[in-house]
Amino acid sequence: MEFKREKWGKVKGDIIELVTITDSDSGFEVQLTNYGATIVSVKCPDKNSKIEEISICQDNLEDLINTKGYLGATIGRVANRIKNGEFKLEGKEYQLFKNNHENSLHGGKEGFNQKIWMISSIFEEQNEIRIEIKYVSPNTGILTTKVLFCISPMKLIWEFKSTTDKTTIVNLTNHTYWNLESVSSTINEQEIHFFVINS
Repeated sequence: MEFKREKWGKVKGDIIELVTITDSDSGFEVQLTNYGATIVSVKCPDKNSKIEEISICQDNLEDLINTKGYLGATIGRVANRIKNGEFKLEGKEYQLFKNNHENSLHGGKEGFNQKIWMISSIFEEQNEIRIEIKYVSPNTGILTTKVLFCISPMKLIWEFKSTTDKTTIVNLTNHTYWNLESVSSTINEQEIHFFVINS
């Protein structure tokens, strides 16, 4: 597995990085950025060994920032909608920013997808590279979230871990759009099976 880490641009004076991991044998390639802990690109060979892009995202930072749709990003603190932007926790009522009609969607006005995360560790082995990206959210308890991306030949795994110093709400996901044939084709004939492992 080959690994490259480079500056991709700046947001609010902070450096945004692009990390590229490539399996030179198969052509399988994954690109990640610390802006929103986002999966930027996943390319893999088809049955005829043609390399195709199978994730829908943006190939430059400016478009990633300005395009709606949460493409490839880590979503939080709470994925999906909080009705009326309201919740009650331990007897206290909280009012969130409403960015989806009367609801708070995917973290509200500025969710985790718009935060600048920190690449906290990179571990390389011969056939696997593990990249941990971290963000500390100070609202409603200090919530420390880590996303561990594990990339090996023809395999991409990610895992969320969060710790908090007080009771809070959290519900994380990744918002990548996939087309396993290629992003230039339709998904009408595709089937996909997910396996969720809770530890």
